[in-house]
Amino acid sequence: MIVSKFGGTSLADARQIKKAAAIVRQSPERSVVVVSAPGKRSAEDEKITDILISCHALASEGRDIVDRFSLVRERYTAIAADLGIATDLAPVLEEVERDIRGGADRNAVVSRGEYLGAHLVASYLGYEFADAAEMIRFADETTIDTGATDELIRKRLSPAQRYVEPGFYGAHADGRVQLFSRGGSDISAALIARALGATVYENWTDVSGMLSADPRIVENPAPISRVSYREV
Repeated sequence: MIVSKFGGTSLADARQIKKAAAIVRQSPERSVVVVSAPGKRSAEDEKITDILISCHALASEGRDIVDRFSLVRERYTAIAADLGIATDLAPVLEEVERDIRGGADRNAVVSRGEYLGAHLVASYLGYEFADAAEMIRFADETTIDTGATDELIRKRLSPAQRYVEPGFYGAHADGRVQLFSRGGSDISAALIARALGATVYENWTDVSGMLSADPRIVENPAPISRVSYREV
């Protein structure tokens, strides 16, 4: 079994999702896929996570979220259309909007970028959606209950099935959603891989290799052909 995690830039649009799906389909052992929310398509683009944060702020002030949430709805609907997904995502989008309007707390709202993204990727791959809130158990705001998490993961995920799971969040025993810090989808996937005894945990990115300098500062930096874990 291989657990594969894809970050936001690797899932930013339909073209990127198709590339990720092609990687997943290369091996039948890639049976669990963990995803981040769709990332920025360009420097001027706005992250889904940041739009959801603003939706929560507006709802908390009793203001209408229709304009801001329409950006979320349009983004996922456009990706689904470009992928040719037959599954109707409207009910899931309506559920999320309804929860925000109904006063869902900030953690729950912010987690919906990954939640919606996992539904999208699961539909495209034909895999089953598995909610992280059912498996990743927090003991407090910063600590994972590893024993409960291992047990819940093994109970929810069958080795005979294929799943897409949202990263970045889990839940407390009372059902309250808890976020990891930014970049926490990597931890989500590592917890899944450990609990299931995966042969390999893969962390995919949209950059083909490790570069010798930041390409935003240095033009065309050379790739590093060999590097040790210690050097990384």
